[in-house]
Amino acid sequence: MVSYNQIIKLLRDFSDNHFILKSYGNGEPWELVENSQHLDLEYPMMWVQDQPNNTVKGEETFKFRIFFLGQVATLKEKTATTLNETNVNEVKSDMRQCALDFIGYMAQDTNYPELELDRNVSLVSFVDDFNDKLTGWYIDVNINQVFRFSACNIPMSGITPPPSTSCEDAIININSVLYGNVPSGGTENIVVKDDLGNIVGSLIGGEWIVPSSTPCADATVENSDNSYSDTVASGGTLVLPDETYNVYLNGVLQSSTTSPVLKNETINIVWQ
Repeated sequence: MVSYNQIIKLLRDFSDNHFILKSYGNGEPWELVENSQHLDLEYPMMWVQDQPNNTVKGEETFKFRIFFLGQVATLKEKTATTLNETNVNEVKSDMRQCALDFIGYMAQDTNYPELELDRNVSLVSFVDDFNDKLTGWYIDVNINQVFRFSACNIPMSGITPPPSTSCEDAIININSVLYGNVPSGGTENIVVKDDLGNIVGSLIGGEWIVPSSTPCADATVENSDNSYSDTVASGGTLVLPDETYNVYLNGVLQSSTTSPVLKNETINIVWQ
């Protein structure tokens, strides 16, 4: 994890190496007023003011209000149209560019890859009178890094952190088949359907009860004059026996032949 001191150094490194900024400060606004009384203070300057920091689940945020200040000068050559005219807009423009330079620098920083700048930044302009007449811009920036609430990083010994009070996940196991976990306090909807897609079953006393199917009665197979009759179980198959045809001539059996029932057959009788 990156410390507060390392981040302050990172901000100062930007100011010290920037071609326009001449000085750097860190503290409350009243300290800036006091520092402005020093004759060796140089402008333009970068001033960093702490803002309330916060932690949320898995993340820590450093917040700063950063001023980019330039000194306003009154033009030396005064005419009827330039009386008391200052270079305030020029200074504002330069300080705005310095603010944008800083945002780009922090967004691309590779010294601390664990730091991430919130790139939604608003620039606010101001003109203020300290001992020097200053103008420029300030930005409120949020710098985030991962924070895992780990006790392993605490420089201490002899005390064991209390055990976690959170409940473990529930395990879904149906008929010895593992279907997954449900976080403690969570809900998992389980739907049981038959092979036709119909929802079946209900949860009774911790057991999933699927209603038994009512068996269908046997079917009856008959011919038109009821000389043949048989039954077949529901879902079963009945194979009809072959039909036997006897050919008689003047009461005397001449031949016999068999054929599947309900199959069209041609019986050819040859007279001799």
